[in-house]
Amino acid sequence: AEHLLISAYNNFLKFQDQLAKIPLEQQGRQFEETQRQMTKMKGTLAKMIGKLYNANGRYEEAIDELATCVYLESIEHGPEHFKLCPLYFLMGQIFQNNNQQQEGIVFYNKIVNIWKNYILSSSISEGEENIEIDPIYYEE
Repeated sequence: AEHLLISAYNNFLKFQDQLAKIPLEQQGRQFEETQRQMTKMKGTLAKMIGKLYNANGRYEEAIDELATCVYLESIEHGPEHFKLCPLYFLMGQIFQNNNQQQEGIVFYNKIVNIWKNYILSSSISEGEENIEIDPIYYEE
C-alpha cells in the first residue's frame, strides 16, 4: 500500500509541475479550478500517507505529512475551521502513539475549542444546519 501511495503522490507532483509550466496568458478560470482541485488532492494524499506512516509506527513522517495536509486545508478553510478537526484528532493520536501525551492533549484541546467557538458563534447560518464532516474512527 505504501508503494502505491508514494507512486500516486510522485505522479501527482509530476502533473503539478507540468501544470505550473502553462504560460500565464493561457491560464484562465478552468486553470484556477484545476489548481484548487490539485491542492485538495495533494492534501488528501498527504493525509492517506500520514495515516499509513502512523499505522507503521513511522510517527515523525506521519506528522510531517499531516502537517502538510493541515496547512493545505487551512489555506482553504482557515486553521480554526471545524473541517480540520479530524486532522487535529489524528495528529493527537500520532503523538499519543509516540508517547508524547502532552502534545496529543494540545491537539485534542484545539478540537474542543474549535467546536466550542463554532457552537457559540453567531455566524451559524441556516445553510449550515446539515454539517458534513469526515467520520473519525477511534479505538477504545
